[in-house]
Amino acid sequence: MVHQLRYGLLLLPLFVVGCPDSEARFNEFLDATKDDRPQGEEDTASESGTEDTGVVDGVPDMTGIYLLALETSLVADSPLQFVTTVDMTVDADGMGATATFTFQPLSLGVGSLLEPREFVGIPLTFEDIAFDAGGNFEIDMGVVMVTGMANPITGSDITASLVLSGRIIHINALCGDITGEVTSPIQSDLVGSNFGMLRLDDDGSDPATLPTMFPYQCDQVPPAPDGGTDTGTDTGTDSTT
Repeated sequence: MVHQLRYGLLLLPLFVVGCPDSEARFNEFLDATKDDRPQGEEDTASESGTEDTGVVDGVPDMTGIYLLALETSLVADSPLQFVTTVDMTVDADGMGATATFTFQPLSLGVGSLLEPREFVGIPLTFEDIAFDAGGNFEIDMGVVMVTGMANPITGSDITASLVLSGRIIHINALCGDITGEVTSPIQSDLVGSNFGMLRLDDDGSDPATLPTMFPYQCDQVPPAPDGGTDTGTDTGTDSTT
């Protein structure tokens, strides 16, 4: 209290005594009394302003290969799976990015989540996908067709309109929601559908190295361990149950 009162009394003459260059004298006073002022107080009257020292990490470079699990609202815990390649270019200021996503379907037997998981069908590629400063992105896929060999629900070919609205969770994971509509083999709205992506250590073409535990909802995504690469092999949802 005494310190603040002394500081206020020192300022008082500057406001009650007129002079031709009061602003210059005020700035000189601020410089001379810098060490006496309470910590954190801003020199708002200075023309130079206050420098923003906040640390912003920006968008991480998510370039890599991921296992994407896509759970529809039609049947719980029966996600389609894709080996997904992300090729990202981060903006110079780190506050945005663009990326190309390529989704390679994996084969799955009806009712299976782990077999055979081999590359099947035509990859789906989407370019110029924008990320904002918060790591949020949207992929409007339009109408896509996926071979029935990748459909663990019915085994039938799928035709659907899909929009993936996601975000970066950490350097090894992305997740989000899916909206749209399935038009074949049945017609159904996809509100309530989800997806999760975990980084792989290889190109995903070997079923033996694919993780057997993986998320397909945001609340299942494991945290990134310190000093390591999280591939989801030992965390996430147990797909064997």
